[in-house]
Amino acid sequence: MRQSAERDAQLARGQWLGPLHGFPQAIKDLDDAAGFPTSMGSPLFKGQVATSDTLYVERMKRAGCVIIGKTNTPEFGLGSQTYNSVYGTTRNAYDPSMAAGGSSGGAAVAVALRMQAVADGSDHAGSLRNPAAFNNVFGLRPSFGRVPGVTGDVFSPSLTVMGPMARSVPDLAMLLSVQAGYDPRVPLSLDTDPALFARPLTRISWDASGLVRRFRRCNAIRSGRAGTVRACATGLRVVGLHRGTRQA
Repeated sequence: MRQSAERDAQLARGQWLGPLHGFPQAIKDLDDAAGFPTSMGSPLFKGQVATSDTLYVERMKRAGCVIIGKTNTPEFGLGSQTYNSVYGTTRNAYDPSMAAGGSSGGAAVAVALRMQAVADGSDHAGSLRNPAAFNNVFGLRPSFGRVPGVTGDVFSPSLTVMGPMARSVPDLAMLLSVQAGYDPRVPLSLDTDPALFARPLTRISWDASGLVRRFRRCNAIRSGRAGTVRACATGLRVVGLHRGTRQA
Protein backbone atom coordinates (compact mmCIF):
# COMPACT_ATOMS: atom_id res chain seq x y z
CA MET A 1 0.00 0.00 0.00
CA ARG A 2 2.91 2.36 0.72
CA GLN A 3 4.33 1.68 -2.74
CA SER A 4 0.91 2.30 -4.33
CA ALA A 5 0.62 5.61 -2.47
CA GLU A 6 4.05 6.57 -3.78
CA ARG A 7 2.97 5.75 -7.34
CA ASP A 8 0.01 8.12 -6.88
CA ALA A 9 2.30 10.80 -5.51
CA GLN A 10 4.63 10.37 -8.48
CA LEU A 11 1.75 10.92 -10.90
CA ALA A 12 0.71 14.01 -8.96
CA ARG A 13 4.26 15.35 -9.50
CA GLY A 14 4.01 14.57 -13.22
CA GLN A 15 6.37 11.59 -12.91
CA TRP A 16 5.34 8.50 -14.87
CA LEU A 17 7.57 5.43 -14.65
CA GLY A 18 6.11 3.53 -17.58
CA PRO A 19 3.17 1.48 -18.86
CA LEU A 20 2.91 -0.59 -15.67
CA HIS A 21 2.82 2.44 -13.37
CA GLY A 22 0.85 1.44 -10.27
CA PHE A 23 -0.15 -2.00 -11.58
CA PRO A 24 -0.36 -4.64 -8.82
CA GLN A 25 1.72 -7.54 -10.11
CA ALA A 26 2.31 -11.12 -8.98
CA ILE A 27 5.27 -13.03 -10.43
CA LYS A 28 5.23 -16.68 -11.47
CA ASP A 29 6.78 -18.71 -8.68
CA LEU A 30 9.66 -19.97 -10.81
CA ASP A 31 11.30 -16.54 -10.86
CA ASP A 32 12.71 -14.29 -8.18
CA ALA A 33 11.15 -11.10 -6.87
CA ALA A 34 13.21 -9.59 -4.03
CA GLY A 35 11.60 -10.06 -0.62
CA PHE A 36 9.17 -12.74 -1.80
CA PRO A 37 9.48 -16.53 -1.52
CA THR A 38 10.53 -18.54 -4.56
CA SER A 39 9.46 -22.10 -3.87
CA MET A 40 9.20 -23.26 -7.51
CA GLY A 41 6.24 -25.25 -6.20
CA SER A 42 8.63 -27.61 -4.40
CA PRO A 43 8.90 -28.45 -0.68
CA LEU A 44 12.68 -28.46 -1.25
CA PHE A 45 12.56 -24.66 -1.54
CA LYS A 46 9.57 -23.87 0.67
CA GLY A 47 10.23 -20.65 2.60
CA GLN A 48 13.23 -19.62 0.49
CA VAL A 49 13.11 -15.83 0.08
CA ALA A 50 14.65 -14.13 -2.95
CA THR A 51 17.24 -11.40 -2.35
CA SER A 52 17.18 -10.03 -5.91
CA ASP A 53 14.93 -9.78 -8.96
CA THR A 54 14.97 -11.85 -12.13
CA LEU A 55 16.01 -9.67 -15.07
CA TYR A 56 12.54 -9.26 -16.53
CA VAL A 57 11.11 -8.56 -13.07
CA GLU A 58 13.65 -5.72 -12.84
CA ARG A 59 12.22 -4.35 -16.07
CA MET A 60 8.63 -4.63 -14.89
CA LYS A 61 9.53 -2.76 -11.69
CA ARG A 62 11.25 -0.02 -13.68
CA ALA A 63 8.03 0.30 -15.70
CA GLY A 64 6.19 1.10 -12.46
CA CYS A 65 4.52 -2.08 -11.22
CA VAL A 66 4.06 -2.93 -7.55
CA ILE A 67 4.91 -6.55 -6.71
CA ILE A 68 2.23 -8.00 -4.41
CA GLY A 69 3.01 -11.74 -4.46
CA LYS A 70 3.63 -14.83 -6.57
CA THR A 71 1.45 -16.95 -8.87
CA ASN A 72 1.18 -20.69 -8.52
CA THR A 73 2.89 -23.29 -10.71
CA PRO A 74 3.40 -27.06 -10.66
CA GLU A 75 6.63 -28.26 -9.05
CA PHE A 76 9.54 -26.85 -11.09
CA GLY A 77 7.04 -25.87 -13.78
CA LEU A 78 6.77 -29.49 -14.87
CA GLY A 79 3.23 -30.22 -16.03
CA SER A 80 0.25 -28.96 -17.97
CA GLN A 81 -1.65 -28.29 -14.73
CA THR A 82 -1.10 -26.18 -11.63
CA TYR A 83 -0.89 -27.96 -8.28
CA ASN A 84 1.89 -28.68 -5.82
CA SER A 85 2.38 -29.73 -2.20
CA VAL A 86 3.41 -26.22 -1.09
CA TYR A 87 0.45 -24.08 -2.17
CA GLY A 88 -2.07 -26.67 -3.32
CA THR A 89 -4.23 -26.54 -6.43
CA THR A 90 -5.12 -23.57 -8.63
CA ARG A 91 -8.57 -24.19 -10.09
CA ASN A 92 -10.07 -22.96 -13.34
CA ALA A 93 -11.39 -19.38 -13.20
CA TYR A 94 -14.70 -20.34 -14.84
CA ASP A 95 -15.32 -23.80 -13.40
CA PRO A 96 -13.53 -24.71 -10.15
CA SER A 97 -14.12 -28.40 -10.87
CA MET A 98 -11.82 -28.09 -13.91
CA ALA A 99 -8.05 -27.70 -14.29
CA ALA A 100 -6.45 -24.27 -14.70
CA GLY A 101 -3.88 -25.61 -17.16
CA GLY A 102 -0.20 -25.05 -16.63
CA SER A 103 2.39 -24.39 -15.88
CA SER A 104 1.43 -20.69 -15.72
CA GLY A 105 -2.00 -21.57 -14.33
CA GLY A 106 -1.79 -19.20 -11.37
CA ALA A 107 -1.00 -16.32 -13.71
CA ALA A 108 -3.86 -17.14 -16.08
CA VAL A 109 -6.43 -17.41 -13.30
CA ALA A 110 -5.24 -14.17 -11.67
CA VAL A 111 -5.68 -12.34 -14.98
CA ALA A 112 -9.03 -13.98 -15.75
CA LEU A 113 -10.40 -13.07 -12.29
CA ARG A 114 -9.10 -9.49 -12.70
CA MET A 115 -6.77 -9.80 -9.74
CA GLN A 116 -4.19 -8.21 -12.03
CA ALA A 117 -4.35 -6.74 -15.52
CA VAL A 118 -1.40 -8.62 -17.02
CA ALA A 119 0.91 -11.41 -15.89
CA ASP A 120 4.28 -12.92 -16.65
CA GLY A 121 4.75 -16.59 -17.37
CA SER A 122 7.11 -19.09 -18.92
CA ASP A 123 6.53 -21.59 -21.71
CA HIS A 124 8.26 -24.81 -22.73
CA ALA A 125 5.53 -26.67 -24.60
CA GLY A 126 2.43 -24.61 -23.94
CA SER A 127 2.85 -23.26 -20.41
CA LEU A 128 1.74 -19.74 -21.40
CA ARG A 129 -0.70 -20.75 -24.13
CA ASN A 130 -2.43 -23.72 -22.51
CA PRO A 131 -3.56 -22.02 -19.25
CA ALA A 132 -4.48 -18.86 -21.17
CA ALA A 133 -6.80 -20.91 -23.39
CA PHE A 134 -8.26 -22.79 -20.40
CA ASN A 135 -9.12 -19.47 -18.71
CA ASN A 136 -10.21 -17.40 -21.73
CA VAL A 137 -7.28 -14.96 -21.78
CA PHE A 138 -4.29 -14.44 -24.10
CA GLY A 139 -0.84 -15.98 -23.66
CA LEU A 140 2.08 -15.48 -26.04
CA ARG A 141 5.17 -17.65 -26.40
CA PRO A 142 7.82 -15.27 -27.83
CA SER A 143 10.86 -16.29 -29.84
CA PHE A 144 13.74 -17.74 -27.82
CA GLY A 145 15.76 -14.83 -26.43
CA ARG A 146 13.04 -12.24 -26.97
CA VAL A 147 12.63 -11.89 -23.19
CA PRO A 148 16.08 -12.45 -21.67
CA GLY A 149 16.51 -14.50 -18.54
CA VAL A 150 16.47 -18.01 -17.12
CA THR A 151 13.62 -19.43 -15.04
CA GLY A 152 13.52 -22.31 -12.60
CA ASP A 153 11.66 -24.39 -15.18
CA VAL A 154 13.47 -27.73 -15.58
CA PHE A 155 13.57 -27.18 -19.38
CA SER A 156 15.11 -23.68 -19.20
CA PRO A 157 18.53 -24.54 -20.63
CA SER A 158 16.97 -25.67 -23.89
CA LEU A 159 13.52 -24.49 -24.91
CA THR A 160 11.81 -22.47 -22.18
CA VAL A 161 11.00 -18.81 -22.83
CA MET A 162 9.39 -16.07 -20.73
CA GLY A 163 6.49 -14.03 -22.02
CA PRO A 164 3.28 -12.10 -21.35
CA MET A 165 -0.33 -12.94 -20.54
CA ALA A 166 -3.27 -10.52 -20.66
CA ARG A 167 -7.00 -10.13 -21.28
CA SER A 168 -6.47 -8.35 -24.62
CA VAL A 169 -3.93 -8.39 -27.45
CA PRO A 170 -2.91 -4.70 -26.97
CA ASP A 171 -2.26 -5.38 -23.26
CA LEU A 172 -0.25 -8.47 -24.24
CA ALA A 173 1.87 -6.37 -26.60
CA MET A 174 2.32 -3.69 -23.95
CA LEU A 175 3.75 -6.15 -21.42
CA LEU A 176 5.99 -7.71 -24.06
CA SER A 177 7.38 -4.23 -24.82
CA VAL A 178 8.38 -4.02 -21.15
CA GLN A 179 9.84 -7.53 -20.88
CA ALA A 180 11.70 -7.72 -24.19
CA GLY A 181 15.06 -6.34 -25.31
CA TYR A 182 18.73 -7.24 -25.32
CA ASP A 183 20.76 -7.53 -22.13
CA PRO A 184 24.54 -8.20 -22.12
CA ARG A 185 24.11 -10.58 -19.18
CA VAL A 186 22.17 -12.89 -21.50
CA PRO A 187 24.25 -13.29 -24.70
CA LEU A 188 21.45 -15.13 -26.53
CA SER A 189 18.92 -12.35 -25.98
CA LEU A 190 17.59 -10.74 -29.16
CA ASP A 191 18.67 -7.21 -30.06
CA THR A 192 15.32 -5.73 -31.15
CA ASP A 193 13.91 -2.43 -29.97
CA PRO A 194 11.15 -3.48 -27.52
CA ALA A 195 9.18 -0.34 -28.38
CA LEU A 196 8.31 -2.13 -31.62
CA PHE A 197 5.77 -4.25 -29.74
CA ALA A 198 3.97 -1.22 -28.27
CA ARG A 199 3.09 0.19 -31.70
CA PRO A 200 -0.50 -0.04 -33.02
CA LEU A 201 -1.28 -3.37 -34.62
CA THR A 202 -1.01 -3.49 -38.41
CA ARG A 203 -4.11 -4.04 -40.51
CA ILE A 204 -3.72 -6.37 -43.47
CA SER A 205 -5.58 -6.66 -46.75
CA TRP A 206 -7.85 -9.65 -47.29
CA ASP A 207 -10.89 -10.74 -49.28
CA ALA A 208 -13.45 -13.04 -47.64
CA SER A 209 -14.90 -14.39 -50.89
CA GLY A 210 -11.36 -14.93 -52.16
CA LEU A 211 -10.56 -16.94 -49.05
CA VAL A 212 -13.53 -19.20 -49.63
CA ARG A 213 -12.66 -19.68 -53.33
CA ARG A 214 -9.06 -20.48 -52.48
CA PHE A 215 -9.84 -22.96 -49.72
CA ARG A 216 -12.65 -24.61 -51.68
CA ARG A 217 -9.89 -26.58 -53.41
CA CYS A 218 -9.13 -28.26 -50.09
CA ASN A 219 -10.85 -31.50 -49.11
CA ALA A 220 -12.15 -29.90 -45.90
CA ILE A 221 -13.99 -27.26 -47.89
CA ARG A 222 -15.24 -29.75 -50.49
CA SER A 223 -16.76 -31.72 -47.64
CA GLY A 224 -19.07 -28.82 -46.79
CA ARG A 225 -17.05 -26.64 -44.42
CA ALA A 226 -16.97 -23.46 -46.50
CA GLY A 227 -19.22 -21.93 -43.86
CA THR A 228 -16.38 -22.34 -41.35
CA VAL A 229 -14.10 -20.22 -43.53
CA ARG A 230 -16.80 -17.56 -43.88
CA ALA A 231 -17.20 -17.54 -40.09
CA CYS A 232 -13.44 -17.08 -39.70
CA ALA A 233 -13.55 -14.18 -42.18
CA THR A 234 -16.31 -12.59 -40.12
CA GLY A 235 -14.15 -13.00 -37.03
CA LEU A 236 -11.25 -11.25 -38.75
CA ARG A 237 -13.54 -8.37 -39.63
CA VAL A 238 -14.74 -8.10 -36.02
CA VAL A 239 -11.18 -7.73 -34.68
CA GLY A 240 -10.36 -5.01 -37.19
CA LEU A 241 -8.86 -6.71 -40.24
CA HIS A 242 -10.99 -4.86 -42.78
CA ARG A 243 -11.32 -5.93 -46.37
CA GLY A 244 -8.97 -4.22 -48.78
CA THR A 245 -7.32 -1.91 -46.23
CA ARG A 246 -3.75 -1.59 -45.08
CA GLN A 247 -2.50 0.49 -42.19
CA ALA A 248 1.16 0.98 -41.27
